Amino acid sequence: MNELEFIRRQVSIERTHMAAVRSACAAALSLPRAERPEVEFLRACAEYLVFVVGRFNAQDQAHCDLLGPRLPTSATHDLATLEDLGRTLEASRGAIAKLEIAVRAGSDEAFVAALRTYLAFYSNVLAGHRHALHHLFDAHYEVADWRAASAVDADAILEERERYARVAGLIPDDIELAPTRTDVPQRSPAASGTPPDSAGSASGPVSGPVSGRGS
Repeated sequence: MNELEFIRRQVSIERTHMAAVRSACAAALSLPRAERPEVEFLRACAEYLVFVVGRFNAQDQAHCDLLGPRLPTSATHDLATLEDLGRTLEASRGAIAKLEIAVRAGSDEAFVAALRTYLAFYSNVLAGHRHALHHLFDAHYEVADWRAASAVDADAILEERERYARVAGLIPDDIELAPTRTDVPQRSPAASGTPPDSAGSASGPVSGPVSGRGS
């Protein structure tokens, strides 16, 4: 496996894990109050989402920053796609910031309400924004660009694994930690520019949540 394959594989893993955590979290919140898992599980899910969506947002912002200056003014469709991706990223950053605040400071009731709000935002906003960038990656990216945009390093890989393992360790027996069929990207989001659920782009679906985001 060469470096580019390794980077794309890790990006795809993160997008798929995000989709699985989001799906499990939504399933837990859909249960009657008396059957709902302990709030510790929901907090583990939220903490994972805050971490990984932050990464997706940063990745997709890097894609915007790298690709924008390389496109000719005649590439109106692609430039419009990047502009829309930028707006989606702004919304994504605002939404995940509110969840982060609730995780850190909110009471259990306020936290659960904030988590519901974020999941609704993802489904209603991010999942509907798929920004096809794969043709731009093919035309303009070298390995160094993938390296810079993806921020895949030992520390990030370890933290993602630890946060995901915490969710897996707390998940109730009757809830599955696996993305739904519609959540699984056919190709890695950022790597392919197709939705993960998100990647829907990073933020949501593009790359991962945004570019395909998702997961």
